[in-house]
Amino acid sequence: MSEQEKEQNKTEELVKEQAEYTPSVQTEFMREKIKQKPVNKKKLLRRTVITAVMAVVFGLVACFTFLVLEPVISNRLYPEEEPKEVAFPEETPIEEMKPEDMLVKEEDVDAQAPEPVDLELVDEQIQEVLSQVDREFTLEDYQSIYEEMRNLTEEVNRGLVTVAGVTSDVDWFNNIYENVASASGVIVANNEKALLILVSAGSLNGADSIEVTFCDQKQVEAELVQKDENTGLAILSVPLSAIGRETMDEISIAELGSSNTSLLGMPVVALGSPLGTSGSISYGTVTSTGTVIDRPDSAYKRITTDIYGSRNATGVLINLNGMVIGIIDNVNTDNDMSNLLTAYGITELKRTIEQMSNNKE
Repeated sequence: MSEQEKEQNKTEELVKEQAEYTPSVQTEFMREKIKQKPVNKKKLLRRTVITAVMAVVFGLVACFTFLVLEPVISNRLYPEEEPKEVAFPEETPIEEMKPEDMLVKEEDVDAQAPEPVDLELVDEQIQEVLSQVDREFTLEDYQSIYEEMRNLTEEVNRGLVTVAGVTSDVDWFNNIYENVASASGVIVANNEKALLILVSAGSLNGADSIEVTFCDQKQVEAELVQKDENTGLAILSVPLSAIGRETMDEISIAELGSSNTSLLGMPVVALGSPLGTSGSISYGTVTSTGTVIDRPDSAYKRITTDIYGSRNATGVLINLNGMVIGIIDNVNTDNDMSNLLTAYGITELKRTIEQMSNNKE
């Protein structure tokens, strides 16, 4: 055996001896095992509830802020146009001729002297007119007069409406029923936002809703603008957006005339509900204008006619030019003529109508 082999054997023996005395390293206890933390259900539930409550509170705050600020922001960005103010033209008083105005100077007479006229031509024109006047008045003429008056009323009726105050109630059997009180109103103005309607306030007492029927039978809900306790009249508002273009083309705004002129003995027509029925018509003449109805801070002329109508009549009086000269009101009629139609003079009412239409006290 060579020396090299002896050294190799000796080295192997040393390695074996060292291996016998060196303990084996155990690594099993050093393995790390991560365990998941158990879920705390109570804590999770509490956090969920808190989150939900905070979400609800945030939503409520957001809604409240939107409701408060949205009108302000909208008005700043898109300012709403104010309705046009209602104003009626002032009536020019009729001045009486003074005695000194009747005197004419000679110079004025000479300056205004007419040119010579052919007398033969004038005589022919006079004879032609007299021949027409002297002819016998026939039933056809009488009928044609009433046809003209009917055409006049059809035009004015475009500015009239039927106002119904609807009241809901419950009977003993718990059934819902409605009471309807109706009156005739007149369209007095358009403020570019809504149509304004003048009507007797008696039909609106205790009403849950107000319905307006136009001449084409279109029905629209209306709102009360203002009521006047002195006259018992009220102004209603109907938004233009709710009416429609077709109805707007059919209706018209009533033309308010004057009750300051001499009306005594003049023919008039009662429209609306003079007989207590909507759409009824009566013809007659003015018999009196001298009565004045005194009210706090105001006085109104009462126009009396020979028209026999209903105690609950509503509507308007018009002249033969189709202009409204009075608002029918039989509440202030004397007991001895309770069924004769009377009306407030329109001239005295114009200021009241303006104030109510503009919602001013």
